[in-house]
Amino acid sequence: MRIVFFGTPSSCLPIVKKIYSRFDLALIISKSSILSLSRRKRNESKLEAFSNYESIDYLTPKSFDSSFIQNLYSMQPDIFVVCAYGRILNKKVLSIPKFGTINIHPSLLPQYRGPSPVQYSIKNLDVHTGFTFIKMDEGIDTGDILFNSTPIKIEDKDTTESLTDKIFFSASKKINRSIQNLFDNTHSLSKQNNDLATYTKLISKKDGEISWHETSLQLNAKIRAYSKWPGLYTFHNTKKIKILDLKQTILDSTTPGKIYVKNNKVYVDTSTKKILISNIQLEGKKINSAYSYFKNFDISNIVLG
Repeated sequence: MRIVFFGTPSSCLPIVKKIYSRFDLALIISKSSILSLSRRKRNESKLEAFSNYESIDYLTPKSFDSSFIQNLYSMQPDIFVVCAYGRILNKKVLSIPKFGTINIHPSLLPQYRGPSPVQYSIKNLDVHTGFTFIKMDEGIDTGDILFNSTPIKIEDKDTTESLTDKIFFSASKKINRSIQNLFDNTHSLSKQNNDLATYTKLISKKDGEISWHETSLQLNAKIRAYSKWPGLYTFHNTKKIKILDLKQTILDSTTPGKIYVKNNKVYVDTSTKKILISNIQLEGKKINSAYSYFKNFDISNIVLG
């Protein structure tokens, strides 16, 4: 059975390894990795490193032009598997594999369709998440369900990165059976209940701006949800300050955004409890301790935001 895999982040690697262990993984397709700003060269992804080590073809097409599509047709793939590829597959591409395309979506569909399900599950303070295998169609995560996982617990310290790793590692244990069932036509499909569907949007830089009128619990969830990008930031004297860490406390707040210093530690009021911030970074500057920065100002008059 010939498989073509579409996926980009390193969190997909356990899935790729499982597929490779059992099937003919003929090609891995990823989005181009980002150029290193310091060295002006492309960083090799873990998927690319694995493909090189195992002599699997690896492509990063800029577009699905006629030449690319013809190349896929010539491979005569049986099934495509998609995992966090980062681009939409059009109708022409989806029509290529003989038995269809499996999309691995990191939520329990129909909840959290769209590009940011892991971030939403963390920032919305969900207790559990999971993953869904769907037979991909042209819609955004609307395909019929091949497999829904059991709930996966979201730990209090989970970030988007750690939770994504956890989800895809669990998915790697189930993917080969779903591939085989689809190939053998022994699978069952269930329609998604569109009345229960919820949607996510692409996370923007603006999402990282702190509203100090949120609760300390919400801000703790957001810094974990936006850990990789865009992070959390606020403003002081028109300067943008990135908050690199925060810790919830049991200290009551009075004025959201107001700074409070005790024993060389910096606290900020939210709508509920104070949070402790230890490290910050101003735009274009090195990481600094919050106390080292704010001690230079009249603390009694500082309200962030």
